[in-house]
Amino acid sequence: FPSDPGCRLVNPSETDLGKVSEQVLGEAVGSAGSSLGFGQWRGTGDVTDWFRGLTAAHDGDLRFIRFGMETFCPSITETLLDGALDFAGLHCAVSRSDGGIIRQAKGALLFGESSCWVEKTSGLFDITMGSCGGAGCCE
Repeated sequence: FPSDPGCRLVNPSETDLGKVSEQVLGEAVGSAGSSLGFGQWRGTGDVTDWFRGLTAAHDGDLRFIRFGMETFCPSITETLLDGALDFAGLHCAVSRSDGGIIRQAKGALLFGESSCWVEKTSGLFDITMGSCGGAGCCE
């Protein structure tokens, strides 16, 4: 870590458009998941219930693997998000307007000390940790 001090913008301030984006993403993920027959864990209880069902079916001979991820959110590029929205559009209704709302809500700026900073590699586009719709983009 001392030789590579990365940082992330966590829980940024955002407009109400982020909340709208979160709702649009939630509906799209739910509809596409239902259409494709995918399950989506929404919390710890969902995961533990699923795991208990597996262990019962396999005589308790299963274990969790614990790992951490580095730079997960930044790996979601604008191109990847566009591809995911196109894919979702094949399985549920994602209008051009919905896509525009989602993309617009991913603009992120950092203000401090009378200056404004923008992400070096992706410009305004950034899936910020803790933002409305950030988890939806990961889904």
